[in-house]
Formats: sequence, C-alpha cells, structure tokens
Amino acid sequence: LPHALRRLSDHVAVGNRRRSVDLRCLTMLAAFAYLLGEPVEGEPASVRAWRLTARLVERAIAAGDSVPDLSRFSAAFPPAAYAIAVGTPDGEGAQPMDPTFAVTAFVDATLRALAGAVREPRLLSAPDSHSGHIDLALLQPSLRAVAPDLGAVAPVVRLRDAVELVLELALPDGDSAWPLSVSPDDPALLRRASSVFPPLARVHDGRVDLDLSEVGELRLAAPALEFAGAVVRLPDAVAGEGDLDVEVGELDFAPAEGLALDGSVHFDLRASLGGREISREEFRELAAASVPLVRLGGEWRTLSRKALLRARSIAQVALHGSALPALTALGAVLGGASEVRGLTVEVSEPVGGGLAQLAARLRAPALREPAEPALGFQGTLRPYQHVGLGWLVRMRELGMGALLADDMGLGKTVQLIAYLLDHSDRDERPALIVAPTSVLGNWQRELQRFAPEIRSRIHHGPERTSSIAELQEYDVVLTSYALLPRDRSLLQRGEWRALVLDEAQAVKNPLTRAAQTARTLTAGHRVALTGTPVENRLDELWSIMHILNPGLLGTRTAFRRLVASPIERQQDPVAEDRLRRMSGPFLLRRRKSDPDVLPDLPPRQDSVEFCTLTLEQASLYQATIDTMMGEVRDTAGIQRRGHVLALITRLKQVCNHPAHASGRGGALAGRSGKLDRLTEMLSEAIDEGDSALVFTQYAVMGTMLAGHLERELEVERLYIDGSTPRLERERIVDRFQGPAAAPRVLVASLKAGGTGLNLTAANHVFHFDRWWNPAVEDQASDRAHRIGQTRVVQVHRMVCAGTIEERIDQLIASKRDLAARIVDRGAESALSELADDELADIVALRS
Repeated sequence: LPHALRRLSDHVAVGNRRRSVDLRCLTMLAAFAYLLGEPVEGEPASVRAWRLTARLVERAIAAGDSVPDLSRFSAAFPPAAYAIAVGTPDGEGAQPMDPTFAVTAFVDATLRALAGAVREPRLLSAPDSHSGHIDLALLQPSLRAVAPDLGAVAPVVRLRDAVELVLELALPDGDSAWPLSVSPDDPALLRRASSVFPPLARVHDGRVDLDLSEVGELRLAAPALEFAGAVVRLPDAVAGEGDLDVEVGELDFAPAEGLALDGSVHFDLRASLGGREISREEFRELAAASVPLVRLGGEWRTLSRKALLRARSIAQVALHGSALPALTALGAVLGGASEVRGLTVEVSEPVGGGLAQLAARLRAPALREPAEPALGFQGTLRPYQHVGLGWLVRMRELGMGALLADDMGLGKTVQLIAYLLDHSDRDERPALIVAPTSVLGNWQRELQRFAPEIRSRIHHGPERTSSIAELQEYDVVLTSYALLPRDRSLLQRGEWRALVLDEAQAVKNPLTRAAQTARTLTAGHRVALTGTPVENRLDELWSIMHILNPGLLGTRTAFRRLVASPIERQQDPVAEDRLRRMSGPFLLRRRKSDPDVLPDLPPRQDSVEFCTLTLEQASLYQATIDTMMGEVRDTAGIQRRGHVLALITRLKQVCNHPAHASGRGGALAGRSGKLDRLTEMLSEAIDEGDSALVFTQYAVMGTMLAGHLERELEVERLYIDGSTPRLERERIVDRFQGPAAAPRVLVASLKAGGTGLNLTAANHVFHFDRWWNPAVEDQASDRAHRIGQTRVVQVHRMVCAGTIEERIDQLIASKRDLAARIVDRGAESALSELADDELADIVALRS
C-alpha cells in the first residue's frame, strides 16, 4: 500500500487488554479490490480474515445469489479484525463492533459501492481509489455481475497495461458514416482496446467508420476506455452535454363538417425538440430510432434514454394514432387537454366543423334557458325547475347524456316527469326508469299525480313478465337496480326512448353488474338523477358519466392520471378547472342554499347532541379496546385492516347500547346515555305535536329502537329496513305522511330510509349513530327538508362525548370542508390506515 495512505492509530479493548492498533483508511471500492488481490507475505490474521470475506462476497455476486448468512463465519474472526468506530466523543478510544454486525456492514457497503461504480465508472479512476497501487481490474467480474445489461462500463483492461490511445469522433457528412480517428495506429494497443470497443479491431490507417448504432456503443464505452488510459473526444451533439426531451405541443382536431357521436375525430399532434417543431419525416425517424441520437433540421441531437422512449411513443401517436372517439375528443376540447397513450397533451380549440359547433352549443347560456311543460303536466314548476326541464330537453336534442344533480328535495322527480311528457323527439318507445326498490311505488304515484296520461308499469317481483313485447306497450317501465343484471337479457332486447337512473350513486362503481348492464342497454337518451354525484372519490363521477356519455372523460386510467389524482392528492386548481369544464355542460346542480332556488323553504338547523356514557358503557368500551387492540397490533395488511374495522364497529355499537354490542337482550332504559337522551328529546318533540325520523346504520339497533320507543312514548311502531317488503314500506310511508294529527316517529335504517322517500311530515331528524360520509347523512336528512316542508327542520346528530364518535364527528366536519371543492367530493376515511399509536389515540376513552 502507498506510504501516503491515510493512517490512524487508536487503542482497542481486546479481551482484558487494550492494544494499540494501526489503521489504514480506504474507500470501499479500493478496499474490496485490495482484499481480492494476492496475500502479502507476513500479513496478520485480521487481514487474512477480511480477504476471505471479500472472496465470499465476490463468489455470491458472480453466482447471482444473495450473500449467505455469515454469522458463524464472523464468530471465528480474531478480535483484532473487528471493525471499530473511531473518534468516539468520550475520548476513551474505539470499541470493537460485534463481529456479525461488522461483516454485515462490510457486505452492504461493498454492494452499494459496486452499484455506484456501475452508474458512474469514473469513480474507478478517482484519486482516492489509489489505482496506481491497487489493481481495480479485479473488480471487473463483480461489476459485470451487478449490471450485466449496461454495456462496456466495467474496466476490462488492467491499468498496469494502459491503453494510451486518442480517439476522436467527427460528425458525418450528410447520411454517410461517422469517422473515428485513432492514434497511434498501434496494433497491440488496438487489440487490447477492442475488448472494450470491438469496432477498434477494424481500424485501418488510423481511421474506422462507425454506423449510428456503433456511435451509441462508443458513448457507453467511453468511461471504460478513459479508465484504461485512452482519451475519447466526442462532438457536443454526441457527448450529451445537454440531454433533450421531446416537448409535446398541441393536439389539433380536423374540422370535419359532420360529427357522429359514435364515430371518431382525426387529429394532428404537434411536438418539438429543443424548441424546433418536428416534421412528419422526422417523426418517422424517431419512431425507428434505437439509439439516443436523432437528426432534426440537419442537426444531431442527443436524447436521454428516458427521453428516447418518450420520443418514440409520441412519434407512434403522431404517425399511427391519429383519431380519437368523438365523445373523447369532445371532452378533450372542453377540458383543453387529453391523454393519448399515456401522454398528456394540450388540445387546441377547433376552428369550424361539427366538433367546434357542438362544443359551442354546450357552452352557450341558451342550453339552460327555461322551458314550459307540456299540456298534460298536472302541476306547477318552480323557476329553477323550468330551467332543469329546458336543459334536459336540449341535452336530448344534442344526443348527450345528462346528470341532474340537484340537492335532495329540490324535485328532480317532477322535472324528469315533465321531461318525459315532452314529445318533441317524436319517439314513441317506452322509457326505462331504474331506481332503488324502496321508491318504485313512489315513482308510480308521482307519475299518476303529475302525468296521469302516462301509462306506467313496475317490473318487479316473482310474478314479473318475461315478455319484452308486453313491457313495450307502456310509456314508462320501472325496475330496480337489483333486477337490472338479473333481467339483463330481457331488458337488452328492448329499445328504450330514455334510460333514467334514479339515485345514480348506485352505479358509482363501474365494476358492479348493475353498472355494466346499464352501459349495454339501447336508449335514445340517458339521464341520471342523484343529489350526490360524488360521495367519496371522483372515480364515482367517472362511472356515472361513462354510462351517460361513454368516453367523454377518457378512459378510467387516463381520468385518474389527468384529473382525479391531481385533485384528490394535491388539490390542483388547474385539474379542478379542467374537470369543471369537461363535466359542467352535462351536469346541472342547484343547492337549497342558492337564494333563487327555494326562497320559501324553511331553514334547516343542525346540531350535535353530546351524550354521556353510562358506567356500564364506559367499562365495556375500555374492555373492548384492551381486547381488540392486541389483535390489531399482532397483524398486518388486509388482516389488520379487518381487525381495525371490527374494532371501530364494536366501539360504535357500545356507544349505541351495551345490548347492541353484546347481542344479549334485557332492559334497555337506563343503560345507554345516548338512548336515554334520544328518548327525552323525542318525548319533548311529541309533546309539542312534532313528528320525527330516527336513522341508524344497524338493522339490529333499529329494531331495538322501534320497540323501545313504542313502549316508552306510546307511539305507533313504524320501522323500515332493507328487509321490509316494498308494499309494506309504502304502507308505512303513507301512514307516516298521513293527515292524522297524532305525532309519529319513524325509525329507519340509513340505507333503506335515506334515499328516494318524501317524509315531510317530520320536522325533527335524529342520527342515532354516525355514518362515515356526510353526503349519506345529508341524503337522509333531506327526506324531511325538501319541497313541501313548511316548518323548520331540526337535524340532531347524537355523539357520545370522549369516544371515537367525537373523533368521527371531527373527521366528518373536516370532510365537509373538502367536499365543497368539487361537487360534494368527500375524502375517504383513513382510520384503518393509521399506525397503531395513532389508532390507539383516536379510539381512547377520554373523560
């Protein structure tokens, strides 16, 4: 080793003695190469042990295996061979490391150093590698094993047999070969150098001509040649001093006069490289390029490997992917951007042609001009409902699907009925309305009330027809989402004037059978009705829109990449604006809070009622945490997620009532602070002559509540859940809405009673337990706060103080802030993704 090598001396405890140790400091590459060399006569056992370690590492790398467990091997190390930590703060000298730890650290550091040399071969010729005294060519097998696909990056010529050549590459003249000048013209040197760069074996009279692929190989081989002692001079265009990337310009749609919505629209893609626009001929060269050297405008340019792949992909699009589906093209024009084969491109506004005309009509204010209902309409529309009617009719004229997303209670049903009565389309086929089972009867009653001339039929139940001809005799056919996939073949045989999806959040998952069936039905027009077009993720809006206007928002993957992810993860205002422009013409949404919508609707007052746990509840709550948190801590992945959700569910059930959590019966009064508070508040409401709705997530708790309130308050038992038959459900709703003066209480499960029902007889709404999504709670509350309500509606959310329910309430409050950003977008609950300590904190019982 060189005399000038950095040395350190330190005292190390070896057994019961302290020894003075002379240390040599080498980088890992130099140390590994030194240890792979031949042993020096008389070297101590410590160095011999590390030489053997290096050989074991080299053998494992060459075999492509991981380094085996060396713990037994390291246990036999002589004490003086242990690695030590020098310069300890206490100044008492270095202490030997554990031998197993020292060997493991050596293996890891060696692999990292080899990987670094593969990425940057010039590390091998750095001064601290001491290449004049250590043969770094010994690293060659390991370097090639670490990176077998990276070409001639490893040193293949021993440094002691230096290749003192000068290689100078010149630019070609036109399409001719690339001349490489080599000096001196020494056959022995060229023979050794050709093992690094094979074309050097062809040198004649100090010159060899290279083709484009060989120029690419020379760029890769240059570091290894320089390490071996050669001088390599490359033109700037080849050396890659300023790697370029293709810049995608704009996508221009051809101004075709006619536009078939089920057809395609041709486009031209513009791109530039280094500020210069790429011609079609140059696109062809890019598409065929195999090395990162391209010629544009007579000048050679160097691309990075990543830029080359991108350039080839863009060139393929420009040459061969010159058309988009018409609806996708329309969405791209409205949003100003599109994704083509994974590439985001800006879209130019089309000039002339059918696409430009359709985009202009969709943006025009005239699209939302009010319209009068047909003569057969038996009712009065409010001003905003006239606007909704005109918008639906004009969307039908344009052949575009429409999403009517007014707040719950603003009369989407009546607007749709007025739309069905409009026969300006001269289409005599029946309309198919798909709705939750619970509201099929309500739809039929509303049709008979507002449009008695419409002949309607409910297609539901075991006695339903199997004849499509029989259904085609009616003006409107009503069926449920549950039956949609089961009667798929029957409904596909029909041709429908319109397909109407009520409570369209039922098809928010595009992978469900109901959503897939809806996409396959043949209909002249498609309409979706929902007060919550997005409950949790923007993916849900894509699913609904994909049924109404397939391809408008692009593919699901493209929509996520271009719009959904930037909004949900970064709240990107550009992506938000793009989504509004793409979906805005097809989505009509009005809110009760808008001053010109329902100025006569009484306000809704929301409050949180904090309740106190009983001693029994508090004990059971803490016992549940103590038992179930252990299961959470002992698992991972999807199994842990299941345990977390089970824990949260059980704690919420404890907050409801101990009998709900345990599943055992017994007296209900006096055991739950929440139930007692609900009973008190309902008693006061009934004394004042008010009626109330009580919602719970759990059917079991709903049954308990209905029985308890019947006994305690002496009111009629009215209860609805998912198992209640349709006709019985309609009887209960009619009873609750009846004209009798006696106040009533209706208990309903949140899912069964929270959609599609008109329950304006109630002016109190109680949420006995909390749902994760505020949109679902609002849907339920708006069963009472809707057109026809004449009194102030009071919404009470029951929360047990100091429990997970209080933290859920805080989560929902923050979620409401987020939901206001894009059409009620909510943020998914992340409780199951929390770390153990965070989860323990959120479920902890607080005083």
